[in-house]
Amino acid sequence: LIIPKRVSLTTCVLVSLCLGAFSLNKLDTFAQPFFVWDEAARLAEHSNAKWARGLERIYHNRGLEFSHADFMPSAIEDFNHALAIRPDYVEVYGDRAAIYLAMKNYDMALADYDKALRSKPLFARYHAGKARALEGLGKAALARTSHASACQLGWKASCARSTVPA
Repeated sequence: LIIPKRVSLTTCVLVSLCLGAFSLNKLDTFAQPFFVWDEAARLAEHSNAKWARGLERIYHNRGLEFSHADFMPSAIEDFNHALAIRPDYVEVYGDRAAIYLAMKNYDMALADYDKALRSKPLFARYHAGKARALEGLGKAALARTSHASACQLGWKASCARSTVPA
């Protein structure tokens, strides 16, 4: 089979243009972490593998990207999806608590920090966040105790607000 040069050249150019356009589309997707996690979540949502391994991580990461962009309700929604899939995902409780804290929803923040601390009692950031939630609820004595715990675990920002000297 002999293909004329003109036909083979035209075919190569057309294939290259198509692949180039596809590549540019994928480069856009990978340009920002949010787009990567958003595409992964969309693919998972449209597949039959609703409870596939790792899906909770996709929702967690997209929730983090939403929170970095100050889309707090969307972040909470994705964190809720992650926890629906894997209720023992401690990091999501901590991250969701931080969002609730930023939204001044101190009761919800405190509840999530408590859940996170049950699994990771030596994680200073959770103690510091719990202290800030307690401050928001007007519970200064309990907040100082949580700040002291955070300080003892190395969270320097809590030391000045605790009952324990640095």
